[in-house]
Amino acid sequence: MRKFRKWIKNLPIGDGCKIVLAYSGGGDSAGMAALFLSAFPRPKVELALCHINHKLRGKESERDEKMCSQIAKKLNLPFYSFKANTKPKKGESVEEWARKERYNLLERCRKKIGFDFIATAHTMDDQAETIILRIARGTGIEGLKGISKILNNKIIRPCLSLRAFELRNAANECGIEFVEDSSNKETRFLRNKVRMNLMPVIEKELPSFVEGLFNLSQIKDDSEGNYPSIAKRDGNSLYYPLRCLAVLSRKEAIDVFRAGVKAINGDLRGFSKRHFEGIANLITAKKGAFVPLPKGLCAEREDTSVCLKQKRIGAVR
Repeated sequence: MRKFRKWIKNLPIGDGCKIVLAYSGGGDSAGMAALFLSAFPRPKVELALCHINHKLRGKESERDEKMCSQIAKKLNLPFYSFKANTKPKKGESVEEWARKERYNLLERCRKKIGFDFIATAHTMDDQAETIILRIARGTGIEGLKGISKILNNKIIRPCLSLRAFELRNAANECGIEFVEDSSNKETRFLRNKVRMNLMPVIEKELPSFVEGLFNLSQIKDDSEGNYPSIAKRDGNSLYYPLRCLAVLSRKEAIDVFRAGVKAINGDLRGFSKRHFEGIANLITAKKGAFVPLPKGLCAEREDTSVCLKQKRIGAVR
């Protein structure tokens, strides 16, 4: 509880704040609820539980929703439940679709009831898994920061300094039951493979590995912000003059393009080193050279600039 109280001092919550707890019914979200209800002294906040039913596991999904409602009643907290009403697009992973759907519905709930923040129960374990996956995909320094403690000034992660087992212990100590999501055992999901197969081996040999990655994520990149923005913005497009790019090293140019993609897209999820290398190659490419990017973005070599923009529908290169 001491770690929880210390960590939430880093978050923009104070007396009178209203927080929607993203509540799956699993051990992490149950532990988060337990800590908010028992870890005193802490700011006097108003809480509500919100459960998102992705409708992916049939009767098990309905079981989880029912149990979450019962827990909310037991804890005397308002309860809201939303069902996913879309399906993954062609080529979109179930994990990515579920994440976007979950956050969209949580935000709908927050707005509907007039609350200030959404709290998710991401843990130190989630942070370690995220950083490992990003390293494997060729992340830059930005990616080593992992899961942000605050996102878009609306989403907070009050449990990032805690291990998953600590949240489960908190739930047990407070008598809050939780369920196991069977999909967390499915090895068709890469994150599950990392959690079940890789992490136990690493932690056996390096017991402080997870905490070490967490500490790494808290280190702010000293180089961040050293390169002033050289892009000219026009709507949702960024134009990088070639004369400005010419004085940068390749690494500096890639850092500038990373910042640009983040400015347009909001984050760097789905982007890898390969994408930014491709954009950097446009500096010396011929006019009209084109690099397709994730999230409907593209980069194009123009007469006197490299442009980051939304991909034109129907554009063929």
